[in-house]
Amino acid sequence: QPPPNFPDEEELPVFDRWVMSETLYQYAHACSDLVYHMINGGDWKGVEDTLTSLKFVEDKCRAVDPYHLQTDYSAALDSALVTISEDDSAPGLGYLQRVRVKDFSAFVKTFAAVFHSHPELVIQQAANMP
Repeated sequence: QPPPNFPDEEELPVFDRWVMSETLYQYAHACSDLVYHMINGGDWKGVEDTLTSLKFVEDKCRAVDPYHLQTDYSAALDSALVTISEDDSAPGLGYLQRVRVKDFSAFVKTFAAVFHSHPELVIQQAANMP
């Protein structure tokens, strides 16, 4: 079954229906598992870069939904060791990285209902933030 927020199959030409059912479903699956695998692999720089990317936030809201994205933020913040070191090779999220991830988490949580029905508004809402 295709993920939510994609056009109804009846609105698409036959070839596009196949592409949507195969390619986009696979993309949605990859999008939903990306942060999980980064956390388990200890790629904390990747976790930070991904979770603080407006493009990723929009894509994940479009492919799955913002509530799944919130579980990514929770998992990252719960799993991450906070490091005080300036050394980029130290495991876990540094203090400033953790603050950035928390800020994005709060942003997504605040606008989750809007992003659920209108994922294309992610960047606009971010631009409206102080």
